[in-house]
Amino acid sequence: MPLDQSAGGVEFVRLARLVGRARGKLAYAAHFAEASPGDERVARTLRSAVSAGTMADAAWAADLAGYGIIAAGFLESLRGLSVFDRMFSDGAIRRIPLRTRLAVSTIVAVGAEVGEG
Repeated sequence: MPLDQSAGGVEFVRLARLVGRARGKLAYAAHFAEASPGDERVARTLRSAVSAGTMADAAWAADLAGYGIIAAGFLESLRGLSVFDRMFSDGAIRRIPLRTRLAVSTIVAVGAEVGEG
């Protein structure tokens, strides 16, 4: 089942790919992002994670909000995927009409351990 190719999902994958390529060094990841076309938000987010904050600029952390947008987009791309979707596509779940009577049985397993002596 393919992932949704929404912008946020693709940006999150790009961000993860760049951080992995840079072996966790955010400065290198930011450099790689600036060199690749189409990664403006990812590059800005990585660059803001590298630079130090200052009290003189009230909006110094504004670029870090890009990570929240990217992560939210990735999570949104996973919305249609679930365990139940996978089981349905594999044939492990059947559709049945509404208001169909079913027989349900539950069993409880109980065990005990007897010590030596």
